[in-house]
Order: sequence, then C-alpha cells, then structure tokens
Amino acid sequence: MEIISIESINDSTKEQLVNILIDGVENKAAIGFTFPLSREKAIEYWNKINDELKSKSRLLLVSMIDGSIVGTIQSTWNNTFSNAKHRCEIQKLIVHSTHRKKGIAKALLSEIEKYSITIGKELLILDTSSADQVTRTLYKSIGYTEVGSIPFFASHVSIEGEYSGTTIFYKLIGKLSTLNQ
Repeated sequence: MEIISIESINDSTKEQLVNILIDGVENKAAIGFTFPLSREKAIEYWNKINDELKSKSRLLLVSMIDGSIVGTIQSTWNNTFSNAKHRCEIQKLIVHSTHRKKGIAKALLSEIEKYSITIGKELLILDTSSADQVTRTLYKSIGYTEVGSIPFFASHVSIEGEYSGTTIFYKLIGKLSTLNQ
C-alpha cells in the first residue's frame, strides 16, 4: 500500500474518486451524501475539491494498492482568520468496501497527522455519525478525544425523513500535544 498526496485531480484519478465516493455512500458511510448518490453529483463534488486543492486550502491523500485508489482522506483549513491558523478539519475518510479492516483508515489518519504538523496544524477536528460505533472506536483508539454529540445533525444516509446525530472529536498533535492538561 502506498499513500500519496493529490495536488490536482486528473480525469483518471477523478473516475476512481467518483467510484470510491459512490461505494462509500452505497455502504452507508456518513460522509455528507444521501443514497443514492448519482455519478453526476459525485463528479460535481470532486470538481469542487479540485478547485480547493488548487487554492492550497485542502489536502487530499489517497491510499493506492496495485495502482487503484482504495482509500481517501482530506484535511481542510481556513487561512482567513488569524486565530485559526493552528487547526484543520479532517474530512471524508473513505475506505472502499472491499478493502476495509486492513489498516488503511489508520494509515491514512497517521499520514494526514504527519502532514498537518509540517504545515503548522496541531489541532485536528473531525466528526462522524453518532450511530457509527466502529468509526468512533477507531478514532478513540488512535488518540482522538470525544467532545460530544449533536442530535439530528444530518439527514440519514439511506432512510428518507430520518436524521442522525454527529459526534465531534479532536486530537492535539505536535507541540500542542505536550500542552494538553
């Protein structure tokens, strides 16, 4: 397995990213989309992400096995506010359904932490579905602290008219990790 940073999404990469996003939604991943996710909406999403990559306000890492993307993770930050330059939000941790339970998610999280330190981001924030016990356990197992939950945060990924809560986590890395009380 190789983890690489994508600085610009070409057509070949976009096709693989579209497929992994659709696979995630089809397998009930709480990643901001409801089922079914059309190919057109997935393409639109990755085009937007490509624009943010070009503006240097987002990082996209992918996990590759035999030349195919099997996992993704993103980090985004806002450089507009001077009091927020030390933090970033981790988003869209997706592992293809055929490659889960192989350590890919942990590897992607570890790699994004290393990169975050190099760009001065030492407070990582993320959220996940409160109903997703597997992912919540993963985050806790690698040092994320659960802050709390917000009920009715998002439309349920596959049940129209229902909502799910989100649970918020953070992790201090780099110099900030030594200041945690």
